[in-house]
Amino acid sequence: VVIAAPIDHAVITTPMVGIKDLSEKTGRSVSEILKKLMILGIMTNGNGVIKNINTSRPPKADFILNQIQCVTSDIVATNTTVAGEYGANKCSHETTYVWSYKTPNGDFQDVENEAWLVGDNLVIPASFVKSHGAGCWEIRLKARNRGGGCKTVDEIIKKIKIEPTLNPQFTLSDSRTCVNEAISTSNTTSYNSGCESPSWTWSTSSSYSYTVISNEHGKDTQITFKEKGSYTVTLEARNTCGSVYRNRNIEVTEGATAKLLSEYTVCQLPPASSTLDFSTGTIKPEYSTGATARHHSTGVFQAETTVLRAAHRRHQSTHR
Repeated sequence: VVIAAPIDHAVITTPMVGIKDLSEKTGRSVSEILKKLMILGIMTNGNGVIKNINTSRPPKADFILNQIQCVTSDIVATNTTVAGEYGANKCSHETTYVWSYKTPNGDFQDVENEAWLVGDNLVIPASFVKSHGAGCWEIRLKARNRGGGCKTVDEIIKKIKIEPTLNPQFTLSDSRTCVNEAISTSNTTSYNSGCESPSWTWSTSSSYSYTVISNEHGKDTQITFKEKGSYTVTLEARNTCGSVYRNRNIEVTEGATAKLLSEYTVCQLPPASSTLDFSTGTIKPEYSTGATARHHSTGVFQAETTVLRAAHRRHQSTHR
């Protein structure tokens, strides 16, 4: 007698068999058979008897479920349970299943709507999923033998992330900037990080050679523009429900510049004492007009100071 599975339930199914009869049928000696029976824990009486037993085992519950999907789709759980075995006269495999679900803000509820049960599988309609919202859902399956024998219930619970349609939002650190000056993005898209897994893609309206994006697929990034102009910065937010886009415009100008329109000579006997007013008149420098005061006031000041110092040195040289 060889028992290939744990015994949860046993019944006698055949009449007693004598050791001698078994010896004749198997061609093994009585002592060899008795030794084997003792190892297996089967007691003998007299010349020994053998009683066949029937064993049963419970099913092993399991099912296939998406890990993540859109709120507009059915939740489909495909039953892959390994059936149990039981029965006195023949081996039976019929199994009883109980499906349950748990919404993001609820408790486990057994499925009572027969329309959701397709064969041994579970299909929760998208309309019901959408009405209870996105988030982390849970699906539970219980399985047990339908007939006699082992009544052990095996169960398994799996989670599924239900994602909503995204509404991407972001801001830029400024709406105007200079060539070769980086701007930063701030992604303010609302989503549940524990139950949603969106991906991001940043792009601009120019060809890539004119912009440098530090992290194209990061939640946030920095962008540097190589040429002046009007640009559109785009955030693509993508999940199982598809892609949604959000745009922001930005103006890129050249850095501030200043230049003298002509050279001037000032002659004066020692001691030298000259004051030149570069804010008015014919000696006023020409400043670039593409820059805004908020962004470029520092640059203009530095350029003006450099021009004044250069002009002063020329005046000193001429005076000497």
